[in-house]
Amino acid sequence: TVMAEVARQIEVHSLGELQAWLQASSDVVFRRQLIDLFATHRPKVVARLDNSTNAAIVEIKKWLATNRNWVLFVEDATPASTTLWEVLPHTMTNGCVLVTSQTAFRGADITFTHKFEIKPIHTNESIDLLRKSNVFSKKVPEPPGSESETDLEQRCVDQDASESYSGPPPNETPKARKQRCRGIEAKLYEQVELQRPELCTFLESTLGNLPLSVALCAHMIRADVHIKGVLDLIALFRHTADLAGVDRAGRNPMQDRHFYGLDLSVKISLGRLRNAREMPDRDRQSAMALLA
Repeated sequence: TVMAEVARQIEVHSLGELQAWLQASSDVVFRRQLIDLFATHRPKVVARLDNSTNAAIVEIKKWLATNRNWVLFVEDATPASTTLWEVLPHTMTNGCVLVTSQTAFRGADITFTHKFEIKPIHTNESIDLLRKSNVFSKKVPEPPGSESETDLEQRCVDQDASESYSGPPPNETPKARKQRCRGIEAKLYEQVELQRPELCTFLESTLGNLPLSVALCAHMIRADVHIKGVLDLIALFRHTADLAGVDRAGRNPMQDRHFYGLDLSVKISLGRLRNAREMPDRDRQSAMALLA
């Protein structure tokens, strides 16, 4: 996500001693997360206030207004995220806050220092995201060892992927040639898979080109040995789909696709997590608890 990319930047790491990722889609959850944050990392601020949420929020607001070097990453905020807007200082001179939202905040009495609107991505951008994720590198069958360089180069030309071919360097060893040919095969395989018309339909109709859903699908393709290509991924979604749980009445069509695709992506990921034999039960239970 955009926020995750920002949080990874080295410059951001040096902005504050207290940094936290908070969820504002629910005001109740946000208040609990904020108080838990201070109870863990700045316990003196909320000491003996466990039974008074309002009093704890007042003390946290005072701390944010009078202390430097803190950064809050707040996800899915809305104008109704009352506690968020209440707790932030009126002048942001001591700390930094990065807020993401699906709301434009037009007409809302909320002021941002900087505001960037991220447009929905298109299908070709979703395909580029899959390409950059290098999802098919381990799906390629062993290249034929007897194929000549001329035949291999011609095959790249025939598949309209001449840029995928790289000639042999001087004194190339058999092992190095095998690795080079495998890299070429991976590019050709990727070319075929990402040009399937079924993929465009799937990205547009099922995922709604939602970046998070596309990224989850990229992870599924890489991690699942049973998914050899795009058609296997689409078949998995069709098998998992349960339309009875999706009420489309009165919804915006684009939001429907976003919800439906993300819902299926998460269901499939959770299923893989539950059935991962190589994962210790304790680790699985901890991961599931985070998602509860």
